[in-house]
Amino acid sequence: MENLFGKIAQRYAASLFDAAHESNVVREIWAQLEDMSSLLKENRDYRTFVSNPLIPQKEKQAVNTAILKKAEVHDVFIRFMNVLIENNRTGLVKKILYFYRQRAQESFRMVTAHVQSVIPLSDTAKKSISAHLKSLFHNDVELVCSVAPEILGGLVIRVNNQVMDFSLKNELTRIKEALKQEG
Repeated sequence: MENLFGKIAQRYAASLFDAAHESNVVREIWAQLEDMSSLLKENRDYRTFVSNPLIPQKEKQAVNTAILKKAEVHDVFIRFMNVLIENNRTGLVKKILYFYRQRAQESFRMVTAHVQSVIPLSDTAKKSISAHLKSLFHNDVELVCSVAPEILGGLVIRVNNQVMDFSLKNELTRIKEALKQEG
């Protein structure tokens, strides 16, 4: 069932990307999709409203359109959200965002690097990491940084399916394994 919803979300993401690309608003729609994903996650009232089967679809769409127009959201995105409401698919927004992000990053030759460190990284460190990864992957890099005290020191960087573990925890584990093999 999860795989089915993934395929459905992929189709919605592809359609939204194509419409955004035609209107030359891929980045704008990407940001609006991220905002909508956050809104649906954080605002229970809105989430309940758009998914309530007792409220007529036309009423939900009218309210949704009014809210999004007031927020100065692009018409492509408003129409897209109304299609999701009509088809009872607002629960797929997070998955749609995932697939849309993939398409947009491919289009812009970008990769996302998830960077874990023990303390928050300085702007200088972020720029240095980004420049190194850009030369390594030959793509622009979007850094998503998080603090992970459990790595003890160093960095863990994830890009697509690749993990570069420069953490103290990993180094200590490797030393421990080497000592076991010698002993």
